[in-house]
Amino acid sequence: MNFGVNVGKKREVMRRMVLFNLYLYAMIYADTPIPHLRFELLERHADRVAHLVSTRLGGGGSCFTVGLNGLLPDAQVLEHRRGLADALGLRLVDMVFAQQVHGDRIAAVGPLQRGWGALTRSSAVPNADALTSSHTGIGLAALAADCVPMLMYDPVRHIAASVHSGWRGTAARIACKVVNRLAAQYGTNPAHLLVGIGPSIGPCCYHVGAEVVAQMRRALGDVDGLLGHGQAQPNPTLDLWEANLRLLLRAGVLPQHIEVAHFCTRCHSDLLFSARCADEGRFGAFITLK
Repeated sequence: MNFGVNVGKKREVMRRMVLFNLYLYAMIYADTPIPHLRFELLERHADRVAHLVSTRLGGGGSCFTVGLNGLLPDAQVLEHRRGLADALGLRLVDMVFAQQVHGDRIAAVGPLQRGWGALTRSSAVPNADALTSSHTGIGLAALAADCVPMLMYDPVRHIAASVHSGWRGTAARIACKVVNRLAAQYGTNPAHLLVGIGPSIGPCCYHVGAEVVAQMRRALGDVDGLLGHGQAQPNPTLDLWEANLRLLLRAGVLPQHIEVAHFCTRCHSDLLFSARCADEGRFGAFITLK
């Protein structure tokens, strides 16, 4: 279904999204000029941290991409990013973007990195897939279009992190490594950490080959409950949400401190970009300390 710029249809999409999320008691949907999602766990601390997950809707259309990859002119994408920065109470030059190479490198962000990757793709934090910060007024970004974006917040130490985790990052146990880094670098107690696992391709749609299954088995040991079988597909499906949930639990994060969106980007590609639907756009998860 193509919603394009038809306002009536766009509103119907929004209504369906709200109902879907209420049914799953998952994320909060904000019906604003730039529609976005928020995690309930993080929203409880809105006086100290701001965050959002963008959608493909905004500006009256259905291609509100925040990726500087040539799909739209850079100037238009920067306007999208400015709108999101404003929603977070920031300027665009306060935002920080990582290069995102499907690895497990974690970069600490401070005033010197303010604005890296915000205006140009080439200035993004190199070779990183996760960003951490203890500094207020700096926005951390994780872009996605099927991969798992995660946002983390330590309300005791006042620390934030953004994480990009596709199957390679999950197999590299990046979620676990970020928790460990927060503990080592900032003194975070994993039991205090709040984590939002954002929309990504779900176990309903993510068919994978033998190589991916083997790497998941090496990373997690037990893959029972992670693999399923879709209709008319020889390859199993993989549950990236559950895989990252297990990694977080192993790192000491409490189950009641983890919120999973349970929202499949491929099933709902009219609301979020999905690479497996041939989308070149990117949505983003953003977090900033107040």
